[in-house]
Amino acid sequence: MTLFITGPHLMRICFTWAIFYYTFSLIYHSKFSIQRKTLSYWALWLISVTLNIFLSGYANLLIAIIIYFVLWSDKKIDYYLINIILLSFLVKFLAIIIPSPILMHFFPNPDAASYGFNLIINLIEFIFSITFVYFYNYFKLNDFFQSRENPMTSIVLGYVYIIFFMFLKLTQHFKAYAGLITGMFIFILIQCIFIILIFSFTRRRQRKVYRDRFSEEQVKNLKLYTDQLEHDQLKLRHFKHDYKNLLF
Repeated sequence: MTLFITGPHLMRICFTWAIFYYTFSLIYHSKFSIQRKTLSYWALWLISVTLNIFLSGYANLLIAIIIYFVLWSDKKIDYYLINIILLSFLVKFLAIIIPSPILMHFFPNPDAASYGFNLIINLIEFIFSITFVYFYNYFKLNDFFQSRENPMTSIVLGYVYIIFFMFLKLTQHFKAYAGLITGMFIFILIQCIFIILIFSFTRRRQRKVYRDRFSEEQVKNLKLYTDQLEHDQLKLRHFKHDYKNLLF
């Protein structure tokens, strides 16, 4: 269903997706050339703006699928690309949700047709996104996501995004029950954090078990190598002894 789009709203949509793809390009290390990446991001930006105008927030899933197939370069499933797409959508979502209480305090009755109000929203979104990129690079999270060759990380990120998306839609449709929905959201968020902690603990434990097994295997191989050296040394001594006796 096509909605009536005002000038300020259209400006906000264009800037929002421009910030999204700028952030995405900073954290995703693509194998494509600079020219191809530039053309791909411009095409994706145009597609995203168009779909957002016609489908509003429900276009995100379709946009995520399009991004994957446009940037997908290998025949196998690219979990790194999937994780970065989900992470970028989470950052985009949080950049709008987190500053909302502050904006509601300063703009209790914001004018939806105001260019100034929409520019403030885009500015906050840009600052939040750039801050995220800084911490992403500071903690070297790209190495972490590139090493994830299984769907578990993607499932966790997708689950967290779905929870946030459902919270936003329920709050918009049931404003009278905003307090109850917020309480449920906090409870589910605690569950998400608990799941992420369990996932991290399990991965760390598996890594430790793998390192221990690898160390044991190395010690075992080293012992076999040492025993073989001792055996060869003993045979060499016997050979020298027999050779000297023969010469004598």
